[in-house]
Amino acid sequence: PVVTTANCVSDLTLARTFYQQVLGMNVVLDETLGKPETNRFLARPVDARTHTMFLAGRHVFGKISLNEPQNYPVPERVERAFAPAVGYLAQGFVVESISSAEQASARAGATNVLRLDLGSLPELEGLLALQVRVPGSGANVLLVAPRD
Repeated sequence: PVVTTANCVSDLTLARTFYQQVLGMNVVLDETLGKPETNRFLARPVDARTHTMFLAGRHVFGKISLNEPQNYPVPERVERAFAPAVGYLAQGFVVESISSAEQASARAGATNVLRLDLGSLPELEGLLALQVRVPGSGANVLLVAPRD
């Protein structure tokens, strides 16, 4: 199974550091894409160059594709898609500890957006969640763990 979330990033190094340090993911592909046929398929300018990096963890699901434009602008859309508008979550991950994930996120330069106790939902009783903004990306991810 291949489930990938693609994120356009402004700083691939910062975003990669977050996924490696907080979620233990590893780089599985690191390429600069720029063939005209690839760009047409991905709706990019025909002469675009895009640094693309795929990261994956220990599970077959939850791969991340980070894409940093090298020679073309991409409009910033995160603020328009962020609460109170409609909210934007790139992906969710189960972590061992919210406190540990929060500390690792801070070390990686992420900012906390929201910390939730999910106990008010019967099927999620005993779980905590932390929504963080990935540095260099603008994407938010939801980290979920048993109550510390």
